Amino acid sequence: MKAILRLCVVLEDKQPTQVVMIDDPGLKEDDMLLVRKAINSFSAKLDKIQGVDDPRCKDCKHWGKGKASINAWRESTVCFLKRKKILHPRFKDQVIYYAKSRMCKPCNSFDRKED
Repeated sequence: MKAILRLCVVLEDKQPTQVVMIDDPGLKEDDMLLVRKAINSFSAKLDKIQGVDDPRCKDCKHWGKGKASINAWRESTVCFLKRKKILHPRFKDQVIYYAKSRMCKPCNSFDRKED
């Protein structure tokens, strides 16, 4: 049995995650029940990862684009409060920071962005 499912994930601030099926793939009723259970568990996991009022690094004003390694070609998402020490004298003029994912839990120096 193969079916193509078209789903839409609805992410709104301070609302539980919703996963909506766009069209009916023509499955049997028992198979549709399994699909709906899988969708509900997926949305529950998304809500568990980031709760309704759970701050993350992306909400901090010290989080942004910067260099995470010496002579980096691309910018990464970094925490500007966590600067790396550069021991090699040839690269002393560079400023690099520790990389932080947007979904990491914030540290003790978390300051919420002002929108």
